[in-house]
Amino acid sequence: MLPYAPWLSWLTPIVGAMLTPFFTLAPRKLRKYAPVAFVAAGLIFSLSLIPDALTGNIVDYQIPWTSSLGVNLGILVDPLSVLMSNIVNCIGLLVTIFSLDYMREEPSLTRYWFFTQLFIGGLSLVVMADNLLLLFIGWEVVGLSCSAMVTFWYKDPQKAHYGLKTFLILRVGDALLLASILIIYTYSQTFNFIGLQNDISWIRDLSTSGLLLITTLMFLGGAIAKSAQFPLHVWLPDAMPGTPASFNAITEVLAGVYLVARTLPMFHNALGTFGELTFFFLAVAWIGAFTALLGASMAVVQRNLIKVLAYSIISQYALMTVALGVGGLMANPAAGYLAGNLHLIIDAIVSALLFLSAAAILHTVHSEDMFDMGGLKARMPITFKCMAIGALATIGIPPLSGFWSEESIYSATLELAQEASSQGNFNLMLSAYGLYILLLITAAVTTFYILRMMGLVFGQKSKHVKRLEHEGKPIKEVSPLMWIPMGIAALATTIMGVLAPFIITGFSEFFSPLLHQGITHNGIIDVLHKAFLSPTFALTCAALAIGGYPAYQMYITRRVNPDNVTNGYPYLKKILTFLRNRCYIDMLYYKIADKTKALSQIVHKHLELGSIDAFNYLIARKTVKFCQTFRKTHTGVLSWNMVWVMLGITLLPILLFVFGWLIP
Repeated sequence: MLPYAPWLSWLTPIVGAMLTPFFTLAPRKLRKYAPVAFVAAGLIFSLSLIPDALTGNIVDYQIPWTSSLGVNLGILVDPLSVLMSNIVNCIGLLVTIFSLDYMREEPSLTRYWFFTQLFIGGLSLVVMADNLLLLFIGWEVVGLSCSAMVTFWYKDPQKAHYGLKTFLILRVGDALLLASILIIYTYSQTFNFIGLQNDISWIRDLSTSGLLLITTLMFLGGAIAKSAQFPLHVWLPDAMPGTPASFNAITEVLAGVYLVARTLPMFHNALGTFGELTFFFLAVAWIGAFTALLGASMAVVQRNLIKVLAYSIISQYALMTVALGVGGLMANPAAGYLAGNLHLIIDAIVSALLFLSAAAILHTVHSEDMFDMGGLKARMPITFKCMAIGALATIGIPPLSGFWSEESIYSATLELAQEASSQGNFNLMLSAYGLYILLLITAAVTTFYILRMMGLVFGQKSKHVKRLEHEGKPIKEVSPLMWIPMGIAALATTIMGVLAPFIITGFSEFFSPLLHQGITHNGIIDVLHKAFLSPTFALTCAALAIGGYPAYQMYITRRVNPDNVTNGYPYLKKILTFLRNRCYIDMLYYKIADKTKALSQIVHKHLELGSIDAFNYLIARKTVKFCQTFRKTHTGVLSWNMVWVMLGITLLPILLFVFGWLIP
């Protein structure tokens, strides 16, 4: 590795953020390219860590920090942290290059570059930290940066509101996570990941006190909020349309899944002894499965292109938590753990590709409404090809990368069902089959909304596009500064799909130091057999056909009018209304906020103003009155002053005689 690379991989973008205000005094070109240089430097330092991670060694670099708490400032170099650091910095570099042209006309570029680099550095710190406390510091930096980016166009009241909404919901998860971290520290006396995993006596103590399940669920609550999982998912669909570079929201969601992946081996080691952890992993898996279906279903009815992709992010990242939950419930967690991390890496690149493509389209069409698009296939051929690759990868069409990771998740879920059946655990077997059914339904719904999106954006030309062309504003391909990052992401998606069998077998070796378990794949033949000759492949193909055929008829060939289908089946209309209203979850939260507002007004009027403030003002009035009365004794007349002095001299011996015994 390069000297000090574990530290500089996350410090460099943060230093770049701190220097950004000073670059306003520099020449224009330096000011423009400096953020790209700092992010690229962070990526170079991250890349230099890969050889160390490939050796299988886990190194914890520590600097004494807070001696009173026994906490060190530490960076953990292991396969998971190195891999995630490279993903974060790589996507960050692509987005910064893309932003050079995309954000060129914005007046507040200093603020944009500051929070973009701070976000990248904070997220890199999250994945590189060797302890919960340092991770939480990076966690808060990420949340603050993301909220600030959502309110980038703060003069728009709606986007300012979305920024506040994002901030408040993320704080709920942060409070839960911080509480669980402090409880864990109280029982373990360490924040260090290696220390927590090697000595699980703290889990025993938590179980004895009855706090183990509560603590783990609060811990999960922090991950749920960050990864936009039900019921704290409502911030992401509003945050992404308000963020200039939706990359911030995309990779912030990654942090929640990473937290579960980081702590899975720690909790799995104690699963056989402490049954409460079974409920924890079931919660991880079922919340993920429900969120995946919920996000995919709500993407079906969206008109806003960015919101479609936001719900897609919610759904895809939920699949990762399903895999991690399933892995935690198995005797050998490797299958679920590898599937979850594989999908995390693949979908991070695929989602970045889709959002870069969408941003290019919005930059050209000047509208987020998909019904204002259409006919862009011939006018933006590079963007179409890039977005098509991302769309097909999201659906899971072989040999693109998304197929391999999604198929791995389905296979791991069925393996859990078979393992539970062989052990006679009927309830766990039913739970695993239930998860698998939800995943198949999600696959069908995902195919539908992805084809709908592609048909509306690139299919028949819309009136809006015709009007732009009539006004002399022809739609054309974006500049190389924007399509080159898209092309790199598309190429990476394709190459990872072609090389996926080799990557999967390599993953088994790569992550084995973390899991301390055997390898799940014997070789490439075994990977291909599981992918194409297992029952999951046939069922997945059937799900894709069920979801894809109606979408193809309605939005690609336009042989069927979607409105006629909806009007012909009243129950479909009710379902669509339910989904358009975001399942009334958002409405419920706003009602709770309104009730809380009314309650806070009552408390403010009667408790704060009527009691606390009234008491403070009473003391203030009495104090002022006493001072005004006491001032009358200070006349400034020398004779009266001498009288008071003589009185004090007389009283002093008396007081010493009466109360002198109190003096030690």
